[in-house]
Amino acid sequence: MTSRRADDAARLDLGDRLVSAGLAGLFGAFYGLLLTWLLAAPVSLPAMISASAALFALIGFIRGPVVGDLIGALAHFWYGVFNGFSDYTPDTPPRDTARTLKTLFYFGFATGALVWLAI
Repeated sequence: MTSRRADDAARLDLGDRLVSAGLAGLFGAFYGLLLTWLLAAPVSLPAMISASAALFALIGFIRGPVVGDLIGALAHFWYGVFNGFSDYTPDTPPRDTARTLKTLFYFGFATGALVWLAI
């Protein structure tokens, strides 16, 4: 009997990985623009955008649909924040904590690498 991880449920072929890399690259370009504006560092804007797009495209190619997971994880985070401030407590959505933490790790790694490159 072989062990399976939760992420191994659906194997991605090359076409899926290329689409994931393209979407992650677009997200990375937008994130690089935002990060350059937030850092307000003397960094070349095209260099930061291209580095961010390349890094996220690489992560998207390796991990698959990481951008969708990231948007879902951030939506779940903000849901928890606003739910914590409200009096109404609806049922919590089903979640896969290990996948969410892994996705946030990759996002944090990419952010840390981009900040380190900018400095």
